[in-house]
Amino acid sequence: MKIPEQKPILINSIILIILCLLPLHAQDRSEWFEFYLPWDDSTKTVTDMSGYLDPPAGKHGFLEVTPDGRFSFAESGERVRFVGVVNVANANFPDREEAVILAARMAKYGINLVRIHLMDVDWSNGLFDNSQVNTIDLSAARLDRMDYFIKCLKDKGIYFNFCIQSGRQFKAGDQPDAPVLNDQSKYVTLFNQRLIELQKDFAEKVLAHTNPYTGLSYADDPAMATVELTNENSLFNGWFGWQRDYIFGDTQNGIGPVYAGEMDSLFNGWLADRYGSDSALNAAWSGSGGAGEELILNPSFEDGFQHWSTYVSTGDGAAATIIIDSDTAYHGEKSVRITSTSAGTQGWHIQLKTNDFNVTEGESYKISFYAKALEETPVQIEIMENQTWYWYGAPQYTPGPRWKKFEFYFTCTKTTSRQIIQFEYGTQTGTFWLDSVSVIRYDGEGLEEGESLALKSVKRTPSFEIGKYTQRRIGDNAAFYFHLEGAYTDQLTGYLKNELAIKCPVTFTNNYFGLASIYSQSRADYMDTHYYWDHPGFPHGWSDTDFTMQNHSMMLNPEGSTVNRMPLCRVSGLPLVLSEYNHPYPFIFQSEASSLVYAYGSFMDLDGIIWHAYYDYHDRYQQREQDMFFDIAMHPVMMTQMLLSIPYRMGYIQTAGETVVAHYAEQDIFDRTKYFQGSEVLNMPGGRYGSSFLQQGFAQGSFDSDSTWLEGEPAMPGSIVTTGTGELTWNGPAGYFTVNSPYWQGATGSLKGKTIELDDITLNSIQTTEGLDFGAVHLVPLDSLPIAESRRMVLITAARLENEGFLWNESKTSPVSIGGTRALCEPVSGSITFQFPSNDPVRVFRLDETGARTDLLQTVPGGSSTRVDFSHRTLWYEVLHDTASVDLHGGASRMEAPQRYLYHYPDPGADLVSIEFSHPESFQADLVIFDMCGRVIQSMEFPVTGEQLNRAELDVSGFPDGIYIYSVISRKGDRFTGRITVAR
Repeated sequence: MKIPEQKPILINSIILIILCLLPLHAQDRSEWFEFYLPWDDSTKTVTDMSGYLDPPAGKHGFLEVTPDGRFSFAESGERVRFVGVVNVANANFPDREEAVILAARMAKYGINLVRIHLMDVDWSNGLFDNSQVNTIDLSAARLDRMDYFIKCLKDKGIYFNFCIQSGRQFKAGDQPDAPVLNDQSKYVTLFNQRLIELQKDFAEKVLAHTNPYTGLSYADDPAMATVELTNENSLFNGWFGWQRDYIFGDTQNGIGPVYAGEMDSLFNGWLADRYGSDSALNAAWSGSGGAGEELILNPSFEDGFQHWSTYVSTGDGAAATIIIDSDTAYHGEKSVRITSTSAGTQGWHIQLKTNDFNVTEGESYKISFYAKALEETPVQIEIMENQTWYWYGAPQYTPGPRWKKFEFYFTCTKTTSRQIIQFEYGTQTGTFWLDSVSVIRYDGEGLEEGESLALKSVKRTPSFEIGKYTQRRIGDNAAFYFHLEGAYTDQLTGYLKNELAIKCPVTFTNNYFGLASIYSQSRADYMDTHYYWDHPGFPHGWSDTDFTMQNHSMMLNPEGSTVNRMPLCRVSGLPLVLSEYNHPYPFIFQSEASSLVYAYGSFMDLDGIIWHAYYDYHDRYQQREQDMFFDIAMHPVMMTQMLLSIPYRMGYIQTAGETVVAHYAEQDIFDRTKYFQGSEVLNMPGGRYGSSFLQQGFAQGSFDSDSTWLEGEPAMPGSIVTTGTGELTWNGPAGYFTVNSPYWQGATGSLKGKTIELDDITLNSIQTTEGLDFGAVHLVPLDSLPIAESRRMVLITAARLENEGFLWNESKTSPVSIGGTRALCEPVSGSITFQFPSNDPVRVFRLDETGARTDLLQTVPGGSSTRVDFSHRTLWYEVLHDTASVDLHGGASRMEAPQRYLYHYPDPGADLVSIEFSHPESFQADLVIFDMCGRVIQSMEFPVTGEQLNRAELDVSGFPDGIYIYSVISRKGDRFTGRITVAR
């Protein structure tokens, strides 16, 4: 999981007003209710999704990548989409009784893959023997627990994934070339050979190890779906990602001088092989270094604050004075003095902003200024477009008691007349001065004086100096990192496949770290990415109580959403897995996550959606409160919405019919790193954020084309976007989106006062509490039939979750109290009208925490429709629709004769299930049994005698536990369906 840098966001005024109106103290939670989902529940109720699994995992052979870039099983050829969870560290070592229970509960919620994550962390949280002074010896006890847990997962049809390097912190006993000081040993593990050998050793100890409970080594077990080489670990992230410049020796918390020196030596060697001499290198890197006109008006404050603006966000706790100081100056007679007496929670809470100025796409600019402070204090500037907050970075600098000049550079990826530099002091207290602010166009430098291949003194370029140098020099930095990552991928993948003989697909790492990084990752077997919306920030280090969040719904920003950026990680011909995703608790709008990701994950044709996390460093299975920040296992809102995975896994939401493909000349990928760096934009001339990926498909195509070009024309539909398939619509200004598919209909977002008319249902008067009225209401079938023909469906409602006693501060950005020992759900009320024929009875039952029926709701017939009002202490409802006869695979056959449908619930331990069927007429038929994925399990002749009860005894002794569909099919093709459940 990543901790992104905090960026200023343009807040939608409606949501801001609503949030500010929510009371700080004594919130009324009298209507809120506990909806505790038992950690050990695997009962076969209507919400059980274990029927979508196909146990045991691995029965159809190893996972493969098809020629068209999808996952399928070797022996069946059947495509698979994974619906999974991440299990972190000690959560992967339950005792045997717990392992059986955990696997069964995961199966009930339809989970078919568990990402075994951070198994290489220290102490009792990981596999290493914490009695040792190394990370070489494994704990036999914890390895045995993991073996048994994986055996239980496999028995339930749940696959698993391993990562070779994720959280390992090397020790002296490992004999590294130098102490590895940076967190999770990132970056150094990609090029230092000793650390690569240690990764091979760990891989052998795990993957070549035979699980005594399956009799297979993990390398030979087809239940191991995939392997990751390293988690969120790219040199491009350590260059200009959220760990900016960690690959340089002088960056705090970075790789340190020894490993940085090793990389410098490798860089000089690589350049020598490429160019051969200083003269050839200088010719390739040469630039004019020319400068343009001054873009800052009143740069030394001689005219006071003319052309400048100031801001102090007192509502966020900030207090400061910003004045012109006529007694202190570096140039001229004046400077500006900022005195911060109370810090806010974000840098921009105290700010000084330049005039808007013009910049041009593809041009580089030099920022310089003089600054000082009473005491040395780190502060930052933000480089961005005014009002849109199109962002280029937030470099830090540290002024002290003497005037000092600071210089930074940036390169524009779009032309605008509203560029600004914003000086920020919101998270500090103290007194600061600023003078002589300058921004000029700067063409860039090549090889500098004193740099020489012969002396091995050519420097790598830190991110804050990228704009200082020429395009080709920055391109060679990028090409070098690409080379190192390729060598790592080839070496470690080769070892896994050739020496350890693993047979499943392998990915290099996960995340979008710029186009050059995606090119690097594409050399593995499949692509993998991670995204979070409103990941908490930690002003004083990781904490469960001291954190900040923006609390802005993603619904308001289709263009800047995580969903819109995910296609940038897709590469033609390779599967794409979203192996970490969440809108972390206690985010106020967390209920938006599931429907958005499953719907657009279907449209974008993702091959796996994996939630971070089921249990995150957590084995307190029976607790009733919600943990910070990512656990979903005890989160009722997130877990009940796992039912929305059914249309995704079954392919019921149409994928994009039109796909735009980007092709690149290889050198352009590297050279344009200067312009785009890690920005999640289309790396083309005119590339920018856009909502085209929400309307069309997108993929990165070839990386070695003769030129850089687009196959297809990206659409720019604006802030109200409907997919080309017509099934998904995202209304950014109104803050909601809808799904309108034959197999899934509903809405998520700000629903107050809206009438949502869909093909088969209408939603009205959706409300929550305190006037927020933000939530999700969705209807999905449970019998593989379209809603219009489905006989059994589930209605899912969702809004906020809070631990009892939780309190936000006034701005709803940081907690005052994280609350108590149980989690409370916000109720959702409203009405749903079914546009079914009036002769089709509809019954709606409130379901309890296990999915069992409780109350029957009153329905209101209305001619050709039926309305149901809901306002109950539950998150889901069972909907029974007594339709005419239906075809299991979608085509309806209408008959005048009445039918009888019996739904069979399990007789625990029974090997026989009775199926009963009656019809006024006699006819020859077949009885066919399907699993929930539509596969035929068994068929038999079933002659029907009219005017009497016809019965068949079905032997289910060989059926895995789960839910099955039976269909009585007449020889004329008429079909009559029912549902049975097998449980032992």
